[in-house]
Amino acid sequence: MRSRLTWMLLLALVFAPALSSPAVAQETKRPQPLRLRNVELNKAGSLEGRLLNRDGKPLVDQVVTVRDQGDPSRVAHRVRTDQTGRFVIPELKSGMVVIETSRDTYAVRVWAHGTAPPKSLRNIALIKSGAQTLRGQDGEEQLRLIEWIESLSPAEIAALGALGVALVAIPLRLNEGS
Repeated sequence: MRSRLTWMLLLALVFAPALSSPAVAQETKRPQPLRLRNVELNKAGSLEGRLLNRDGKPLVDQVVTVRDQGDPSRVAHRVRTDQTGRFVIPELKSGMVVIETSRDTYAVRVWAHGTAPPKSLRNIALIKSGAQTLRGQDGEEQLRLIEWIESLSPAEIAALGALGVALVAIPLRLNEGS
């Protein structure tokens, strides 16, 4: 019985990386080309939008930054999202706009009210990606771990569970033998 348990644990250690290989394949995919969206400004010349997480839930009290259209090294506007994840960026001119959140950068082509192509958006929804970069000590370490765990497939979770069991059981088994 003990030798059967030992073999099962060893097999779990050997096959655990194979079960998690879809994640490796997923990470090595080529990035999608940037898709530039046309967005029509409201009558006041403001860009309206919402900041959401991957599940479509609003991100509250988050900073949304817009780079200067003439000089991208300068910040033109910095606003915060409200309780519904909404934000309004005032006083924009038609043209390319670079919008930044704490982790992501978006490019948008904005049009003055009434001049946008027919299929242009009236407002935008920015979805924070799962790919994250930790910048300094901004308290995001726990959030990154939770989002990483949530991104795992059932097979990856099973493989991690088997690995955890093996890491505990093998030393116990070896200790019993001595």
